[in-house]
Amino acid sequence: MKRLLFLSVCILATVLFITGCCTTVTEKKIENEIEAASGGDADVDIDNGTVSINTNEGSLEAGKDVDIPDGFPSDVHLIDGNVTSAMQMGEGNYTVTVQTSKSTSQAKSEYREELENDGWTINFSLDVEGGSTMTGEKGERTVSVSISEDDDGGTFVVVGTSEGSE
Repeated sequence: MKRLLFLSVCILATVLFITGCCTTVTEKKIENEIEAASGGDADVDIDNGTVSINTNEGSLEAGKDVDIPDGFPSDVHLIDGNVTSAMQMGEGNYTVTVQTSKSTSQAKSEYREELENDGWTINFSLDVEGGSTMTGEKGERTVSVSISEDDDGGTFVVVGTSEGSE
């Protein structure tokens, strides 16, 4: 439940940031909401088009060009493009969103090939109009990839990883 609340507050913070509603007062309010929800400390920083949220539960960074979290698995492919959000929730659990100029079909082919080359077993794949999704496993780890068209003719790719059971 804490994770769901943490994610909800992080999404709210990102929406406020994207819509330009953030000020120092809003930044502090978001920190207070996260601290109340998680029962721990929170740090929210908004700087140069990027919002960063760090708590004892995890971290989130969103903006135009953000960093991939330390510890992101080297055997999980990230497509070339602009990283627009990155989140770490506990050990081994990551979500990274990349905006790329490649088409959805190019991205899907690239991910299938790269994941299989890195030893992942693709166990689910679904194509829908404007995108696709696939999941894979490797030992006790799972990976999910969601691919969708963006409004500018490019593609958004959301890659999630998790380790073991929670």
